[in-house]
Amino acid sequence: MSGLHFSPSGAVIFLFVAGILGVLVILDRGSGAISRVWPFVMLGFLAVATLAIYFPMWAARADFERVGKIESQSLYGVLPRRLREWLFP
Repeated sequence: MSGLHFSPSGAVIFLFVAGILGVLVILDRGSGAISRVWPFVMLGFLAVATLAIYFPMWAARADFERVGKIESQSLYGVLPRRLREWLFP
């Protein structure tokens, strides 16, 4: 556990997003418009993440070392540097 570090800005952003989601759940009450849209939002995020991984893999399909690196790093390896540093401090 000594290698575990928390970014203060990351913690604040996490609490903000969790608070927003909590407010949406309270406002929705389980059967509103947010409940009907939420699965499509999650599927959209999943599709974007999948495409973000597979486009670089398709471009590197002839280079087995690059494909192995992309597979081992998954989404972390294909994100732009600044976004990667912000998401994974």
